[in-house]
Amino acid sequence: MTKILITTDFSKESEQAFAHALAYAKLHRAGEADLYLLSVLEDLIPVSVQFEFGLSYIDNQGLHEEIMHQAESRLLSLMEKHFLSAEAAGIKVHRHIVRATRPVSLEITEFAKAAKINLIVMSTHGRSGLGHFVMGSVAERVVRETFTPVLVIPSRNAALN
Repeated sequence: MTKILITTDFSKESEQAFAHALAYAKLHRAGEADLYLLSVLEDLIPVSVQFEFGLSYIDNQGLHEEIMHQAESRLLSLMEKHFLSAEAAGIKVHRHIVRATRPVSLEITEFAKAAKINLIVMSTHGRSGLGHFVMGSVAERVVRETFTPVLVIPSRNAALN
């Protein structure tokens, strides 16, 4: 398991998977493991600004550039907070942002396939009942859609000690 993909949506729940991914990566000798930190950004509904006489202007490009910039900044912060010890141990940490053009689960599985990932580590949000029915589970869909092993960390799970 030398190529490990960790997914994040920048939530506290997604950060619970980081310690588990690091533990797997540290099982290898220095320089043999790579961590891929991936965030998939879902497309937003276009924002319209109404002007006098009913004219509207849609600034999708500017909005997407700002979202990408913020995501890059947040990924850097996560790397500094969680992965400095990995880099010190000789584990390479790569960060990737994908703008979703398909369902998030499919973006994750396609990234894993293209990067020849050996293990996907992700957490759940712990939704149940109506919340799970409405929102679904990205982790559940990834497990069903990929041939890559997936380690799913429940949101109630404490980080590794």
